[in-house]
Amino acid sequence: MCEQAVETLKTFEKKDSRVKSAAATNLSFLYFLEKDYDQADRYADLAMNADRYNPAALINKGNTVFVKKDYEKAAEFYKEALRNDSSCTEALYNLGSASIQLLLVVN
Repeated sequence: MCEQAVETLKTFEKKDSRVKSAAATNLSFLYFLEKDYDQADRYADLAMNADRYNPAALINKGNTVFVKKDYEKAAEFYKEALRNDSSCTEALYNLGSASIQLLLVVN
């Protein structure tokens, strides 16, 4: 991962809650892409604490739970993201993926 980008985003953590949430959301996504799921989860939590209505933060949190195969909990985060932004296609798609996994587990 580009260390300079991470360091730049980390400087935004000390700003107001929306800026902090956006920076933490981006860091969560970067760590998720790097498969560092613990760090991705940590920054998703920071983003949600800074702005609970941030759909991208909720999706990131759902994704970190999804990779741990807790599809029910992941679906809840995706649903909450959709409640905050009903046009969020990523949340809708991920909710569908979680629902399919839940159906596979039942059968």
